[in-house]
Amino acid sequence: MHNTRSENLDIARRYVNGELTPTEAQKMLGVTRNGIYYWANEYRRSIGETVPTKPRNSAIREEVADTDELNRLSSLSREQLIDEVIRAKVGEARAKKGYEVKGGGASREYVSLSSKNTK
Repeated sequence: MHNTRSENLDIARRYVNGELTPTEAQKMLGVTRNGIYYWANEYRRSIGETVPTKPRNSAIREEVADTDELNRLSSLSREQLIDEVIRAKVGEARAKKGYEVKGGGASREYVSLSSKNTK
């Protein structure tokens, strides 16, 4: 069952306006759930509405975090940088062995990572 473009846009209009559920629109269009979203976006474009886009905030947050970290590291002395590298390598080795250290000095605690998701 192939609908014309205008029929698909009409079904999409009804879906966007809440007259149809996603399942009803899916059956009427003869498409998958992603197809419904495609036609809903096509309808929005046809009436000049802004089409929502996928958020890309995680990449932006990572860039900001990297920039902040670089700024912090650039202000350290040579000895402080060496200490940071050693801490990072020790933390990486501990993670590979399956544990991490919480606290420091006498209140140091070794926590197993087996119950945590390390990815």
